[in-house]
Amino acid sequence: MKLGILGSGKIVKEVLPVLDQIENIDVYAIAARNEEKLQKLAKDFSIKNYYTSIESLLENPEIDTVYIALPNNLHFEAMDKTIDYKKNIICEKPFTSNAYETEKIIKKAKANDLMIVEAMSHRFIPNSIEIKKLIGELGDIKIVSLNYSQYSSRYDKFKEGIIEPVFSL
Repeated sequence: MKLGILGSGKIVKEVLPVLDQIENIDVYAIAARNEEKLQKLAKDFSIKNYYTSIESLLENPEIDTVYIALPNNLHFEAMDKTIDYKKNIICEKPFTSNAYETEKIIKKAKANDLMIVEAMSHRFIPNSIEIKKLIGELGDIKIVSLNYSQYSSRYDKFKEGIIEPVFSL
């Protein structure tokens, strides 16, 4: 897989070391607005190309899959554009802002024979694993509801009035 990454924030810095360890994933390019950050990431993780525009990355014919790690409110627009360039998508959570956007992206990806996945799998969170272990002992189950919540490391700054992209409308 020749992967292009959209974004250079906190999650990208956490994902890049992991991607380095996965066979058959070549982080081919990264795009974001901050060229200084891009240069550092490209150097630190041996990324061949960097771009300061999304379109430049998407126009690269070598890239077959795009990992979208932009602020949440940009996910839909980025996926919509990525599909126009006939690239598979891995998108950070939340996938989109609402069901209508998700439906539109799924239909468009199917029409173009492209793969789209959300970079979050509930199959591996502790409560899912525990339920799988106990399913036979739990009796007659009517509904299972799982909640994935965690304390954001950015919440303390938010309370101080420092609004980082994850909390920005």
